[in-house]
Amino acid sequence: MLDVLALTSGRNVPSSRFRVRQYIAEMRRYDIAVREILPKVDKYADLPGALGHGRARRYLPPLYWAWAAYRLATRWPGVAQSRAARLVWLERELQPGFPTIEGLLGKPLVFDVDDAIWLKKPAGNRLARSIATRADTIIAGNAYIADWFSAWHKHIHIIPTAVDLRPFEAPAMLPAPAPPPFVIGWTGTSANFPYLYTIENALQRFLTHHPEARLCIIADRPPAFTRLPPHQLRFVAWRPQIETAALRSFSVGIMPLTDDAWSRGKCAFKMLQYLAAGLPVVVSPVGMNLEVMARLEGCGLPASNHSQWAEALDFIYHHQELARTWGAKGREVVRQHYSTPVIAGRLAAVFSRFR
Repeated sequence: MLDVLALTSGRNVPSSRFRVRQYIAEMRRYDIAVREILPKVDKYADLPGALGHGRARRYLPPLYWAWAAYRLATRWPGVAQSRAARLVWLERELQPGFPTIEGLLGKPLVFDVDDAIWLKKPAGNRLARSIATRADTIIAGNAYIADWFSAWHKHIHIIPTAVDLRPFEAPAMLPAPAPPPFVIGWTGTSANFPYLYTIENALQRFLTHHPEARLCIIADRPPAFTRLPPHQLRFVAWRPQIETAALRSFSVGIMPLTDDAWSRGKCAFKMLQYLAAGLPVVVSPVGMNLEVMARLEGCGLPASNHSQWAEALDFIYHHQELARTWGAKGREVVRQHYSTPVIAGRLAAVFSRFR
């Protein structure tokens, strides 16, 4: 049995849940035992209360940096235990935006990264390079990330993020009739709301033409749209227990992105979640979204501007039977290429080289 110590970013951090935790049970099939070390405080957690959501960083920098130091202190137990581990699996960096105590991590070290972390301020580039040069292997979530790290490391494996299909195929979840009314759905963290705001005009146009339709947002806090009719908005506070059922209430899943360096580092996970739920998708053709769309062969629509977004949503609204067929095909694409057992096998092959 190969023992692996996984250092993750937090209990509710998406990259921890989907890049590491969901594979732990599957890895035992390959005689790999993964033990996850969680920090006491999620790596991205804001100060609680009124000083949260970045306010301390803007208005009280000393307090913000004291909080950052406290978050870092919660990583020390994992770093200390890594010194005696057979293999260390680091999910992203220990703290976002600047190098800290990564140099004290045990080896061999597998560095798992699914975002363009080198773009984070104040010193993301130096941080990414320092971890890359210390790591024995890098696991990149997509080809764009792998290409950047190739300047600093030779042993890079491109392994996308998987989706666990089992919750969507439980008897209680099937069949999945189209919910009335028509629901446009988005799920994610509030940090990604700016992408949603870029298509607010298109959403307003669609909702105005279809007053019975709804926009549903699953996130840690409500979005701040300025032009959308409040009665057509539904906010669902994210909790692990409601995630699957909430996704199944959608008629179509959306993933807008801006075409920039940060977005090209994203790993299309929202899109894959929608497909796992049997949903058609409308997505920005940026980064890994393009790769997944190439596999779909007509299971969703790309949209690059306001007109295309409105037209794509309108097409799915008027062709819901076809859209359900697209969703079913999309789920099979996930099963074949992005499901938890498939990706776990690829991870196991990387880890087995350290036996």
